Amino acid sequence: MSSHRPAAGSPVSCTPRPTTRCGWLLSERRRIAAASEAILHEAALGRLAAGDLTAARGLAVRAVEMNPLDENHQALMIRLYRLGGDERGAER
Repeated sequence: MSSHRPAAGSPVSCTPRPTTRCGWLLSERRRIAAASEAILHEAALGRLAAGDLTAARGLAVRAVEMNPLDENHQALMIRLYRLGGDERGAER
């Protein structure tokens, strides 16, 4: 009888039978992705407060690319495009 568990130190495969290790890995990836999004969003707000619209917009765009369905990221990006006078960019 063979085991479907990966050897220690080997890349984790989540197929064909997910393991507890796989579940942990997926939850950690989600947690880190959410933290990364939050950091980008807050950094964009910080750059906006400092008056650096170009950097703020770049950070907001990265947050939107990570999670295009997050309404807060979208609203911030649109706001930054409009503040920079780019109505076309805001509409995209």
